[in-house]
Amino acid sequence: LATFVLAIVQITRDILWFLIILFAAVVSFAQMFYTLLLPSYCAEDGEDKNNPECDPAEYYLKVYSILLGDFGTFDREDFFTVFSVVLFVLFSFMVVIVLLNVLIAIVSDSYEKCLLRSQLLFGRARVSFQNLL
Repeated sequence: LATFVLAIVQITRDILWFLIILFAAVVSFAQMFYTLLLPSYCAEDGEDKNNPECDPAEYYLKVYSILLGDFGTFDREDFFTVFSVVLFVLFSFMVVIVLLNVLIAIVSDSYEKCLLRSQLLFGRARVSFQNLL
C-alpha cells in the first residue's frame, strides 16, 4: 500500500509541468478556433449575443472535448478555410497523440522510480528490523 501512495505522490509531482503545457495548448487552440471559426452574424451589431456559437467558452469546451476524443463537436462546414483544417489536424496530432503519449511516458517513468525507491526502503526496513533482533 505504501508503494502505491508513494507512486501517487510522485506521479502528481512529476505531472505538474505536463498539465501546465496541456492547459496552455488547450487555451491557445481554443482561442485560435474562436478567432477563425466565429460565425459572421456574431460580429454584427444588434444580433442576439446569447447564441452559444458566439460564446468563447463554447470553443474552450469544444477543444477540451476533442482532447477527450469526441471529434464530432465541430461540423465539417465549420472549416471553410484551409488554415482552419490544418489547425484542426495540428491540434489533433500534437495534443491528442503526442502529448498523451508523453503523459503515458511520464506516469510509467514515475511509477518505475517509485518501485525502485520502495525496494530501497524495504531493504532499509529489513536491515533495521534485523538489528533489533
